[in-house]
Amino acid sequence: MATALTEVGRRPVWLRLGVEDRDPATLLMTMVAAVRRQLPGFGAALLARSGAWPGPIFGWDGLYQALGAALADQLPSDAALVLENADRVDPHGPSLELACRYVLPALPAATPRVVIGHATLPGAGVLKADRAPTAAQLEAPDPAVALPAGLGRWRWRAATLLRRSAAVRAALAFAQSSLTDSEIIRVLRASSLPEVLTAVAQTALSRVDAGSRRALARILRVGYAAVDDHDHEHDRVYGQIQGPWFQPLVGGWSRIRTVWQAPLAAALAGDGHLDRDTERGIALGLLRRGAVERAIPMLAGLDDQPTLVWALRQVADDLIASGQWGTLGRWLDGLSADALEAEPVLLDAAAHVAFSRGRTDLARCWLDMTATAGQHRQNAPHRQEGIPGLPGPSGQHGRHGHRGEHGPPEAASRRLLAASRLTAITGDLAGATSRAEQAEALARVSGDATVEAAAAWHLGGLHVLGGDPETAAGFFQAAVKAVPTGLASGSPMVAEADRLVRRVVDLRRDRREHAAAAAELARSEEATMALLRAHLSTAFSAPKFAEEPGPAAGAAAAGEAGGDPTDEGGQTATELSVDLTVVTQRRPADAAMDGCARPEMVVHVLGPLSVAVNGRPVAGWGSRQRALLAYLVLHRADTPVREVVMEVLWPGVDPAAARNSLQVAVSGLRRVLRETTRGPVVVFERGIYRLAPDVAVSVDADVFEHHVRAGRRLTDLGRGDDAVAEWEAAVALYRGDFLAGTRTDDWMVLPREQFRLTYLEALDQLSSLYLGNRRYAMCALLCRQILDRDPCREDAHRRLMRCHSRQGQPHLALLQFRTCAEVLARELRVAPGPATIRLQEKIRRHEPI
Repeated sequence: MATALTEVGRRPVWLRLGVEDRDPATLLMTMVAAVRRQLPGFGAALLARSGAWPGPIFGWDGLYQALGAALADQLPSDAALVLENADRVDPHGPSLELACRYVLPALPAATPRVVIGHATLPGAGVLKADRAPTAAQLEAPDPAVALPAGLGRWRWRAATLLRRSAAVRAALAFAQSSLTDSEIIRVLRASSLPEVLTAVAQTALSRVDAGSRRALARILRVGYAAVDDHDHEHDRVYGQIQGPWFQPLVGGWSRIRTVWQAPLAAALAGDGHLDRDTERGIALGLLRRGAVERAIPMLAGLDDQPTLVWALRQVADDLIASGQWGTLGRWLDGLSADALEAEPVLLDAAAHVAFSRGRTDLARCWLDMTATAGQHRQNAPHRQEGIPGLPGPSGQHGRHGHRGEHGPPEAASRRLLAASRLTAITGDLAGATSRAEQAEALARVSGDATVEAAAAWHLGGLHVLGGDPETAAGFFQAAVKAVPTGLASGSPMVAEADRLVRRVVDLRRDRREHAAAAAELARSEEATMALLRAHLSTAFSAPKFAEEPGPAAGAAAAGEAGGDPTDEGGQTATELSVDLTVVTQRRPADAAMDGCARPEMVVHVLGPLSVAVNGRPVAGWGSRQRALLAYLVLHRADTPVREVVMEVLWPGVDPAAARNSLQVAVSGLRRVLRETTRGPVVVFERGIYRLAPDVAVSVDADVFEHHVRAGRRLTDLGRGDDAVAEWEAAVALYRGDFLAGTRTDDWMVLPREQFRLTYLEALDQLSSLYLGNRRYAMCALLCRQILDRDPCREDAHRRLMRCHSRQGQPHLALLQFRTCAEVLARELRVAPGPATIRLQEKIRRHEPI
């Protein structure tokens, strides 16, 4: 393949994938490293973005889209892209599907793109079917290698092997230059490809000394070898074991071809066995060179947990910062709980991994343990540990070399930032803010502008969640200034957040200015009205008006009118005959209590009851007064008679006792309302308690139902964007269940359940629209809110599974299916429905959903 591409003038970018590339972060770094062999410095902004906005939290789609765009823009026109051993990656993870969905289609049509695998590749199903090679194209040409004489009846079988296997052709070419004819004939008499290759290796290696054979065994264990220009003995040994099993790579490196690994192991026999110390030394040498993905599995296979823990502690920060949470998680799974909990760095990393697997409860627990362990570690004497074979803290190391206790500032800042995001998602805003502030400070010290910008942006978001957009605006502005030029185009969320928060700050400022202007106008109006009254009092002072009736007459008048004896101080008929002079002699403080001519009452019943009259909150009242006002507000159009109110609030109580309790409640309610306005709010007329006709009432439940009705209508009409706005407004109004925190009476049960079901409908409709608009993070958030209130909603479970799968997180989707099955079995004793099972099977097969 490489020769064919070279012959047509193509320079291949060749990726040999391994099991480690099942992690999308590792494959992303592998592709960037491969391209850098032709384009030094390629992908710096992309990797910085991946570190600042890691895929396990923000999804992989955007990062792979950015990789495809960068390759389409910068890859030379004579390049070709080859992905070899794709079957090692697919179908074990989303990596290949992400590459086939976003990277390969982004390249120019003239650029060859080759995916090679030795099994079916479900992830490649997103590619066009007409791009697959035909059988004729895959058929190898007849070999131009001459067979030695004397093969006899084995000639036909040898010719067949030569035609079918490039490895046999390479082995024969090597044998013709290194072996005798009789040895070649003996080799070609083997009956299968592995036997031919094993015979070639045994014959060739029989001529080298034991030391060289052990050197080859070490190389075979690693899979790679490099020529050392400064070590002549190394070069001598390396020259003795040369053969067709080595494939030359760039930079003086070679790799053991996959097809030769088993034959070489068989040919080396006893010399191929390596003792534990030798394997441990090889692993530590790989770690020193930065080959973490090969070193850690070797150490894990040695059952040497102290060394494994030490090595993981050195690389955990870098792996978390680069988004390789899946890879690190597989390694951490091999540690005991005691070993994990003894290392704050690993415990912090395990919390990230737990979150990416959907275990937010476990992630929160481990984060708390990390903070406690960190405090103990700071108070303990400092201890530097060393592992033989690696330099100490002052030595040189590779990309994943020795990091010390907490790593350098650039690694620690990225880990703290990721921990802050995780902590925020679990609901601890204070802990998240503290970690983000530390990350920003460390990033500023280390000069890591990308993390500094991401930390500032994250701090802005935390302050928005905390209700402080003014402070958030400063952080967002700092993030805009700190974002590196090469990353700005890839992070529009930073600029958009800055724009929106500045708009919120402007609106708040305008609202305060308007409120001040309204208050000033009200004061001017009141002063002018006082002048008008004073002016009229002099003009009307001569005429005599009817005198005020005495207390007895007033009481009689009230009785004749059917008034309520509790209607004290301003609601009896006596005040109707007060002359104008008395009105003009009211105290200024009393006049100020009136506020507007028409009292305005704002009532919140969705969540804890909250009432304000003329902008002044009502406080200092008991549960019965609160229940009475809520009932009158909700039934202000029905105007229930007094007996109905008594039965609703005091069911089954003697009528006389209930009437007395009602009068006491009304009296207490009027008393607390007089703290906000002099005008009557609750009146009694013709046997009915109701709100005064001149009181303007605004209830959040009415607005909530209005937005729900509008959302239903717009959804039915197919006006999705308009419907989203209405459903969002309805969801925002629902602060909690109807009259939450209030003593529950029978009359509250039905409206509470009706509002709860309507709220679930709003969440369902809005999450469906978000899913259709590819706003997967918001859709997932609403689905979790639905499941918090109704864990048996299979439709919400399925929608959440789709969100995870479309964000390149099929493992979370499958975990959600497991949660769904467990909840249904526990609560309803049923299994998931056919639609849920079909969706789970498609996700497991990595099919598009």
